[in-house]
Amino acid sequence: GAMVFEAIKALEKMPNISAEIIAVSSIKKFDQTVLDSVKKTKKVVTVEDHNIYSGLGAGLSRELHTRGIQTDVFKIIGVKEYQLSGKYSELYEVAGISASHIAKACVSLTK
Repeated sequence: GAMVFEAIKALEKMPNISAEIIAVSSIKKFDQTVLDSVKKTKKVVTVEDHNIYSGLGAGLSRELHTRGIQTDVFKIIGVKEYQLSGKYSELYEVAGISASHIAKACVSLTK
């Protein structure tokens, strides 16, 4: 969805970082592509435009734990509180889920 576009824009802001961007279509059942990527990289940064407490990051964390797949890095980027109405770009900035926020979080994980 929209966060994939933000993640792609973020990756363009990080020329020295290699990353796989995976669009996850369901948080109820994770496909093998996601699991294989985590096993290979041992790093996860999830980005979601809704509540972090019951969304993609929480679900993936639970799935990885259940399967015994460990990570070196696991970061959830998402909305922590209800937002007001406005243009999506302004709301993403306020919520901390814009491309610039995603890039900043990813770069901080490499230090």
